[in-house]
Amino acid sequence: MSIATRSLRRHHRSVARCLLAVLLLVLPTWGAALEVGATIAPHAHFVEAIGSPHVRVVQMIPAQRLPETFEPSPRELAAAADLELYFAAGLAGEARWLDRLQGLNGHMRRVDLGTPAETAGSAAPTPDDHAHGAADPHRWTAPAQAARQVERIRDALSVADPAHAAHYAARAAAYLDSLTALDRELAICLEPFAGRVFLVWHPAWSHFAAAYGLEQLAVEHEGKSPGPRGLIALKQRVAREGLHTLFVQPQNAGPAVAAVARELAVATDTLDPLAADYRQNLRMVAARLAAELQ
Repeated sequence: MSIATRSLRRHHRSVARCLLAVLLLVLPTWGAALEVGATIAPHAHFVEAIGSPHVRVVQMIPAQRLPETFEPSPRELAAAADLELYFAAGLAGEARWLDRLQGLNGHMRRVDLGTPAETAGSAAPTPDDHAHGAADPHRWTAPAQAARQVERIRDALSVADPAHAAHYAARAAAYLDSLTALDRELAICLEPFAGRVFLVWHPAWSHFAAAYGLEQLAVEHEGKSPGPRGLIALKQRVAREGLHTLFVQPQNAGPAVAAVARELAVATDTLDPLAADYRQNLRMVAARLAAELQ
């Protein structure tokens, strides 16, 4: 073997070792999941449905905590300090601690799913009379509006992680088809009860009610229970409508709810707008409302 040949082989081995070193440094990041945060379980579910397995989702508010009073601990804020993308729900009190999180994590991109999405030249409807301000932020309770949120999540994930944009588009398309089917299913279930009223503690179902021709009657107004006069008027309306059940979020259950239910002479049952299993939860909501309105 000539000296030139041996020298060339040594050069090739040296180049190969350099390439291997570069690969060992880069490979761990190729498969790294996109770090994403979401305030509530339904939005975390949407992100996972679209992004899996290329995202890792941190859900900020635990299932049994009340969003309006939630305050993350320093440990919870620290756990979210490396998020690259965050999906806010637009709930009351959220901005207060979300601004603190943004201060800890300046590179985090924030997407507000609580604002109306423009579609076909017009904004989604915004039912009023809600404790959170001019409009009810629980838009995801109506599948057609949840679909707009899914589209925004798809678009945000694709911008943050363009290498997997085709994956996000395909999974979002499949999920959107399932929401269309769910919307039809709920409409068929609730069509016989168009124009009817259902009683809730916290006014979180106005978008759902509007989607299916129902009316939500809420005990709370601007985050407060009714006074004596308000309770008398509410009792008269409940009797007039023939209502038998006060629907309560699991996060709201407590002595105040029980006392009002006794005064109104109604039973209590749960409807949870924050449940993680989004589609199955709305099927259960429709079934419970149908049973109440029979």
